Amino acid sequence: MIFPFIVTGMLRWSRERDFFVEADDGGQWALDLPSALTERTDRLLHQRVAVEGGRTGLSTVSVDRIEER
Repeated sequence: MIFPFIVTGMLRWSRERDFFVEADDGGQWALDLPSALTERTDRLLHQRVAVEGGRTGLSTVSVDRIEER
């Protein structure tokens, strides 16, 4: 059974990193975001979010779902 990877924290954006999450535990996670979620993610900028997906790198998440928390 494969369990989803979930990161909770503040959604941020920068020119260097694009969208990322400042996680509650202090880490930062880059988001590999499908184009279908870009508009929704724009609306959630600077909100506390939960991101669900698969971990694809040391600090990167391939996003399946993003929700306000």
